[in-house]
Amino acid sequence: MDKDKIKEHNRKYRMTEKYKETQKRYRKTKKFKESRKRYSKTQNYKENWQKWTLKTKYGISLDSYRILLESQNGKCAICDNPPGKKSLAVDHNHKTGKVRGLLCYKCNVSLGYLSESTEILNKMIGYINKYND
Repeated sequence: MDKDKIKEHNRKYRMTEKYKETQKRYRKTKKFKESRKRYSKTQNYKENWQKWTLKTKYGISLDSYRILLESQNGKCAICDNPPGKKSLAVDHNHKTGKVRGLLCYKCNVSLGYLSESTEILNKMIGYINKYND
């Protein structure tokens, strides 16, 4: 059998109820839970998870993220602060999906609450300026 046939066979098998039930039972075992716990603490796991998230959510590689991070001197693109406990979030245009930069948690959440509306942001700036004596 060639590699493609084996891959296809395995893919089909993983779709069967028998396989799914076997996996459910295995994931409940102590052996699986201990193994998963050990692996989740490794650097390899964290890096693989980050790679997968960046690629699937934003279409960028870990290298692209690191280049962007370096171009921002490791700081938030808005407030210029270094990240806290969490790494900088990838900011992207929700309509086009295009990556704009990396933001700290507060700036990223703030943009989300504003629904990326410059109109609301300008009103907020006016409000703050009005009451700043």
